[in-house]
Amino acid sequence: MAMKGKVEEGWAVGGTIRTSLVLAIFFLFVSGANAGSMSDIQHQIDTAGYGDIIQVNGPDVYQGYLEVNNGVILLGIDNPVLTNNVPGAEIVNITQPAIVAGFTITGYTKPGSTTQTGIRIDNHSPDMTGAIVVYNNIINNGIGLVQSLLQSQCGDMGADCSVDASPNFWGKYGAGSNKGKPGEHPGDPNNGVKSSIVNVQVKTNPWLTASVVDAAIASSIQQNIVEPTLQNQYAGVDVAVTCTGDGGCTGTPWTIGSALYNYSPGSALYNDSPYAPNLPGIPIKFVNVFVKGCTEGTATVTISYDNASPVVLESTLKPYVLRGNVWTPASDIIIDPGTGTVQGTFPVGLLDGSPIALVGKSYTFSISPAEPSQPITTNPDLMISINSLANIGKVYYQLDHLSSTGWNLIDDNGFASGDWTTEWSLSSADWANVASGRHTFYFKFERDGMSSIGNSGELKWRFVKGNVPPPSPIVVTSPKAGDTLTRTPWKITWTMPSPENVLSVDLWFASDGDFSMRGGLNNPLHLATLGGGYTSYLWRSPNIQTDTAKIAVVVVYNDGTQFIGFSDDFSIAKGYSFHAYKPPAKMPWQLGAGVSRAVAVLGSWINKPHIPYVIG
Repeated sequence: MAMKGKVEEGWAVGGTIRTSLVLAIFFLFVSGANAGSMSDIQHQIDTAGYGDIIQVNGPDVYQGYLEVNNGVILLGIDNPVLTNNVPGAEIVNITQPAIVAGFTITGYTKPGSTTQTGIRIDNHSPDMTGAIVVYNNIINNGIGLVQSLLQSQCGDMGADCSVDASPNFWGKYGAGSNKGKPGEHPGDPNNGVKSSIVNVQVKTNPWLTASVVDAAIASSIQQNIVEPTLQNQYAGVDVAVTCTGDGGCTGTPWTIGSALYNYSPGSALYNDSPYAPNLPGIPIKFVNVFVKGCTEGTATVTISYDNASPVVLESTLKPYVLRGNVWTPASDIIIDPGTGTVQGTFPVGLLDGSPIALVGKSYTFSISPAEPSQPITTNPDLMISINSLANIGKVYYQLDHLSSTGWNLIDDNGFASGDWTTEWSLSSADWANVASGRHTFYFKFERDGMSSIGNSGELKWRFVKGNVPPPSPIVVTSPKAGDTLTRTPWKITWTMPSPENVLSVDLWFASDGDFSMRGGLNNPLHLATLGGGYTSYLWRSPNIQTDTAKIAVVVVYNDGTQFIGFSDDFSIAKGYSFHAYKPPAKMPWQLGAGVSRAVAVLGSWINKPHIPYVIG
């Protein structure tokens, strides 16, 4: 947002400091707590010039209503609190193109209140050209942000009134992808964003994963553009960027970091985390990194942590960045317990402020030798090692069938130690009863005061017994060579190694036997996804004629093992023919419906489930 005004004077009154933009190209404000009131802040805003920086010191609490009716940069240092104990009244009303950053804005907290507004944005005058609301903690408000701009004062289609409200911390009630969007109240269908016109954008991403703590705000003025940047010493993140190609890299990349979560599972802070259920481990810290001025290359992110953390093993720590619903791990991990830091590398295109989690595990589990790539004929001797934060109790195994019951005891050391290593193998009698084919050992160990590990099949060792692996454990028994299908429903049947622990069964049809996904909109055709141990499916063939039809059956087990079986080539006889009604030709401006149908068909093909490997 452009801030063109310049003021020659600067002064401090009460808890606010006013500074001229001509002082420097780069401002960094330090904190200092002073007594003050909302009226002091209001007075400085009312008397300021356009573009003045007004600094409000924290951690003081300022009570009442504040109208930002001047194009100023209002910066909170050390998280000053703006609040209003009047039910239903907003706290901050922004009526001019201004920047508001660095505050905790919290409203009337009566249970069930949905009317309290943290920030309202109005255009009280025709020169309203947008606002920036960033790096604030906007919490415990019925509605976090209300945008009620008038379209008549927003220029061409309202674009001039767009509001940049990213990033902020929006309180604890957001979850998953909703975290960090304006709004605190979980019952609000619009997630707390209220807008009187739809074509005025409120930008809300990227977001902060945790509240801003004791933040210093830097304002960088480049080409008359003022952008506040969060310099949070408590985030504990350092970034070194290497740009390549034509990706920009003009000037020094900016980085921001949110505050951190340091906690153990079961604590209130852990349960507040919006991402804990979906993470690939136990998160001990969240940060945000925003790289600007570089779109190609890599960034090495160094994250500090508490090396006395009792919830994970340091050797397991790894940074992940959230992209959509997927956590992508960093590469080139370096752990330094001496300094309490973890270093990892990401492509810079991933670092747009999205959450980065430092994740670890409370145990390590290893088996040697590694899973064999060739069939084995002798009973394997396995060296099993477990390192756990909690003492280890009983250790169990199952062969092939993963279930809550039926675990076989390997050892019972009575919660003696957090480290356990043993050499183990099946008894000779049990090995003799193992049939030739593919098998999986599952392992589980109990821990003192912590949950058992292995119940979900994450600890396993897979092998093939026999001189040669079976050609295919999936055999499609019908249809077979020589069969001719008509429009009468036909039962597809198949066999599988075991009906136990089956995650899914997918059926595919190809009229030309080609399952490489290159056959057009409906070839191959996904027929069904079945769960459990299904071995048959009633199917009515399409009304086509072919002698090269083929069925593929894909079976996926809970441990990730998947098998595929193909039928013989069979024939399909065309059941009937007809002449379709042909509507009159349409002029080009009448083709909307046809184009829409074509787009819908193409979209259904793009979104259809694809075979998870290349065939043919």
